[in-house]
Order: sequence, then C-alpha cells, then structure tokens
Amino acid sequence: GDCAGNIALALVLEDLNLKTTQDWQAAGPGGGHQLCVINTHILADKEANEVKLWQVHLMLQHLESSHTKDLPLLVCGDFNSTPDSAVYQHVCRPGYLTRDHPDLRKIKTDPCGLFEHLESGHSLRLSTAYGSCTGDEASFTNYTEEFKGTLDYIFFTAESLAVLAVSQVDEESQLSQETALPSSTKPSDHVSLVATFMFREEAPAHSMGGQMGIGSAYARGFAVGHGGMVGGPGSGADAQVFTLGAHAYEPYGAGGYPASAWG
Repeated sequence: GDCAGNIALALVLEDLNLKTTQDWQAAGPGGGHQLCVINTHILADKEANEVKLWQVHLMLQHLESSHTKDLPLLVCGDFNSTPDSAVYQHVCRPGYLTRDHPDLRKIKTDPCGLFEHLESGHSLRLSTAYGSCTGDEASFTNYTEEFKGTLDYIFFTAESLAVLAVSQVDEESQLSQETALPSSTKPSDHVSLVATFMFREEAPAHSMGGQMGIGSAYARGFAVGHGGMVGGPGSGADAQVFTLGAHAYEPYGAGGYPASAWG
C-alpha cells in the first residue's frame, strides 16, 4: 500500500524465552516479555521546526492513545534534531517546553495549535540510552561536510527498561580520515548507536535528573544494535539481540537462540 505520510513504524515483539515474573510486566500470549520498538525518520529541513515538532507530537500522541503505552518502549531513529532542540526537549521533558525556546520563536504562525499541544506535554516518560549510561549524548551521529553533530537517539521507557551499556562512538579523528561520511569503511553518513537493555524486575521508585535511576533488580536482557559495548555490565549468555538502525531493523538470534525466539 501507499506509505506516504507515515512518520514511524512500530513493531510489537514477544520474547518466547524470557518469561515475565511480575504482574505489572507486559506479557504476550505466551507469557513472554513484550516490547514495542518504534523506528522513525523525522523531516530533515532545518528551517521547518514546526513540522519536526508536529511529526514527533503525532508519533507520541499515537503511542499514548494505543495499547502500546503499557508496553516497554524503544523509540529509535534519525530525529534530525540536536540535543538542544525543541524536539529533543519535548520528547525527554514533556510540559517544560515554552515559547521562549529558540526553535519556537522562529515559528510565526500556528494554524494547528502546536503550541498548546507542546505545553501540555505527554505522559510517556522517555529517557535516552546514552544520556542515562554516560551522562551525555554521543558526540557525533551524523558526520558530513555540511553538518557534524548528533541527530540520532535511542529513547526508552525507564519504568520498565534499564540501560546497562552503550557502544563507544568513533572519535572525530577517525570520522574525518576521509573528510566525511560515507567513507570507504562506513557506508552511511550516520554512525551506529548500540545499547544493551534489561527488563526491570522492580519498578524504579524515583527519578534522577530526568533520567530514571537503575538501582533495581533486572530480568535477563537484550541489546539494540551490534558491536562492542562500554559503560556497564554485559547482558549475559541469555541476551536476546536484534539490530536497529535509523532507517531499518532486522531481528536475529543470539546467545544460542534462533531468530524464531522473538514472536
């Protein structure tokens, strides 16, 4: 069918090996942990902040109003927005975005009532994998001759998931060896982000600086992406792994489990 106008793709997975142990955990028909993975690619036009914000608002609004709001969420992709942008703030700090933000001051008209929606925020409590694990976002996720900075993120619901480790992004000295990306060794102008997560066994009781604390017991885990990890303990031999990029994703088996381990 015609996919024009779509903002994101959502995939609900059930782990056929890792079973839930708590009543509050989201379970599928087979009793395994459920997880909703959302992949998005927000408009790239740097002069169209209102369009970017509207796209992100519609995506979050849909997640709030569907059954996926009760599932652990991974919201990943190319947001074409830097960490100081209104888009980033709206995702991570709902309700705190004001018209004084530089991105909003550039918006001259508001025919869709965007400001009202942004001020009311959303109910999804989303943290970022890199911000939670290292205290800051990756230095670069896009490295071209025209732009060098961070545009891609892995957001997650910290009430139900905990991030254990993230991959180390290449240093600028490595990225600039052939001036910019793509290069002879990196086929994309974006850098891969990789994070290892675990399902929470106990819901966190408090928030720390906008990022949820991780001092809880965990179930066995899984990773988003592929490659070496830094910043925390590994997920163990029972990890379920799948790849997720800014533009595509593909489940696959790991740790001795076949690809069919995800339903």
